[in-house]
Amino acid sequence: MKAIEWPRGPVFLMSFAILIFAIPAQWEGPYLFKISEGQGLSLLDTIALIPLLISTGWIQKGLWGRRIYLFNKITMYPGSASLIIFFIGLGLGLLIASAFNNFYYWWAIGGMTFVFILLYVVLISGKMKKQ
Repeated sequence: MKAIEWPRGPVFLMSFAILIFAIPAQWEGPYLFKISEGQGLSLLDTIALIPLLISTGWIQKGLWGRRIYLFNKITMYPGSASLIIFFIGLGLGLLIASAFNNFYYWWAIGGMTFVFILLYVVLISGKMKKQ
């Protein structure tokens, strides 16, 4: 059986992890690690970290192999690249800020922004073969 190729493999794993994270809180059980008031990692969230971290490493490895292609795209379209970098930073910033400052439900907006922009970059660079 042929191994799952990049970018389908990490996109599938990340989607699977997001589905596990999206399970309602009443099914997750108690917090194993409390981050702030009303937020923490349950056993189910901790299990979801495994495919999330694997997919993140796989994405980074794939993007590193396509760095020349990405560099050429960034130099050809600096405005679009700046917007992508801005929205990735905004999404990650909202995600981190909501975890530590009790901005309820802003984590979802930040997480979705970060994931969708990252997946967009992965899917665009997936068209190009490794250098």
